[in-house]
Amino acid sequence: MTISEIELKALMLSSLDGDLTSYRALLERLSRRAYYKGKLAGIGKGAAEAEGSGSGSGVGDQHQATYL
Repeated sequence: MTISEIELKALMLSSLDGDLTSYRALLERLSRRAYYKGKLAGIGKGAAEAEGSGSGSGVGDQHQATYL
């Protein structure tokens, strides 16, 4: 498993235990991954490039507390 898969698994397990913060973080990370995969597919890039693009980009990280 990659680091992001480990992180997503941990968030999923916490979410299933009822942790609302983990649930929201999981949804945010999954939607970010899907966004970047779609954008990169549009310019002919594969899933490997998409995996590295969303993680650590800081997009939305600073505003997460106010958005949620």
